[in-house]
Amino acid sequence: MDLLVRFALLQARWASVNPDDLAILMLTSIESANKKGKVNKRVAQLYDRFRQTLETLLERARAEEKIGKDVSLEKFILLVTALHDGNMLLWYRSGLDPEVGRMLTRASIQTLVERFNELRRDT
Repeated sequence: MDLLVRFALLQARWASVNPDDLAILMLTSIESANKKGKVNKRVAQLYDRFRQTLETLLERARAEEKIGKDVSLEKFILLVTALHDGNMLLWYRSGLDPEVGRMLTRASIQTLVERFNELRRDT
């Protein structure tokens, strides 16, 4: 779980250091969705890497028997992706308010920890 929290913190830190890149990524992701071409392919690669990183972290937790072998990871990965994208959008819409960013980061980490603990209970 510590790696998952660090992952979320690294994502928030990246956004705070690169807010313009964040805006470009969000807009490009929306504009290229369901279209063919190099841009959509590149955005898909970024999201695939995000998903693969999460999958690796969760597989490690599974190997350490922190979550069961029969627990589906897809819903958890979808939750993390939704939290990530939603937080980035809300923070950007706030005018990049640092306090809003901190609140969103705390709330998402709390949600990740709670949901991860549910995965543990389901084992």
